[in-house]
Amino acid sequence: MSSESLKQRIERAAALITKGKAVAERHRAEAGVHEAKGRHGKAADSRRKADGQDSLVRKHEMTVRTLTAKMKGQSMREVYASMSKERAQEREEARPRPDSLVIYAECMQHIAEIQAEVETFTKKAEGYARQGDKVKEANLRARADRHASYIPQWMQAAQEECENSGRDLHREYAVAQKAKDRKENRTHAENVRLQRLGVDTDDRTAGGSRVYRSPAETPRGSTSSYEPLITIIRERTPRRLETMARFDTLCQIADMGLFPELKMESESRSSGSVGPDIMLNRIGGLDELAEIRDVIGGANVDMLRAWVFERQGNDQLLRLGYGTERTIARLCLAALDALAVYWKTGDALRARIAGVSVAAQAPV
Repeated sequence: MSSESLKQRIERAAALITKGKAVAERHRAEAGVHEAKGRHGKAADSRRKADGQDSLVRKHEMTVRTLTAKMKGQSMREVYASMSKERAQEREEARPRPDSLVIYAECMQHIAEIQAEVETFTKKAEGYARQGDKVKEANLRARADRHASYIPQWMQAAQEECENSGRDLHREYAVAQKAKDRKENRTHAENVRLQRLGVDTDDRTAGGSRVYRSPAETPRGSTSSYEPLITIIRERTPRRLETMARFDTLCQIADMGLFPELKMESESRSSGSVGPDIMLNRIGGLDELAEIRDVIGGANVDMLRAWVFERQGNDQLLRLGYGTERTIARLCLAALDALAVYWKTGDALRARIAGVSVAAQAPV
């Protein structure tokens, strides 16, 4: 094949590339018009035609590269290498560059982390020095010096970014950090306030929920655990927490269908008409509460309901007439322990009865 024929084929492929790009642009413009008029099907067809033209353009470009390589006496390996290099350069140019402030902030963050590590190594080295361990002290001081040598590099990178951008990135970073600190302080203060009320919050939602979900579901906002209700940590025994959770569920079942529930209360499904299953569950809950009243006393049940289910604090309980400032915490824990003993005994008795009935039904 002569050099002239190769040149003609290259020119023909180049003409097809130009035509294909023009056709692809026309199809994309038609897709935009169809999309604006609500003709989504025709818009999808136009985009599909444009993608087909792009594929043909890439094939013609490959033909041009191959023929050019033949004219220059290059191998296909060299052609593919040059193509890979050009594509990598195109991707690098198309990649959006982060804002200069983001790059400066990353440099400052690296500097802060390195300084923290240097401080940690120095403190450990001083501790080993007091113990007389010279080997470990020398190793830690060497690690601290090695980490400290990285700080000038990041400082230089931050300074170069500041000079290239032509902005006062140091001032912008300080302002951004102050705004971030103020936001974190406000969020922390609000979370502390809500935690005292017994609510765990999540920035993704503005509402709370009292729904008892399955383990597979992850609630965005829900009532917090029962641990904050018991102020002394050593008194937060697992049995007490389990009893509080069980009593809370019982109170919820006993109140089913009384009030229209919010949408987030999806478990009960008692909004609107009250179904027979809900009424049967409520009757069972009321019967169990009545039995508990007979065993531990109605006043104790009302106090537990206000404390566990309604999440009222000691001040509210005192205003309701339950005990004094010295005795209210003891009274709540005593009522809770009595309820735990009742349920433990009842569960053991029911298990015993079930075992006896199963043994009686077994063939001899």
